[in-house]
Amino acid sequence: MRSDEVNAKILEGLTPEARENFLAGLKLLKMDNPADRETLRESIRKLRPDFSEAQIDIFVEGKAKPETDNWMA
Repeated sequence: MRSDEVNAKILEGLTPEARENFLAGLKLLKMDNPADRETLRESIRKLRPDFSEAQIDIFVEGKAKPETDNWMA
């Protein structure tokens, strides 16, 4: 079972307040839905085809991946 499937099962049994807290925790741990991040990446690629992958990393993740830190060089 994938982590997003486990998270969905957990969310089913939570109260609205607990669900909100759980989702906030996943976001802080960067374990929120990876499908959402990929959808955001695709949207950015369509909206801004001039963006490099490093720029998209910054937009989606809030920082560049280590191998793309020099995108402005």
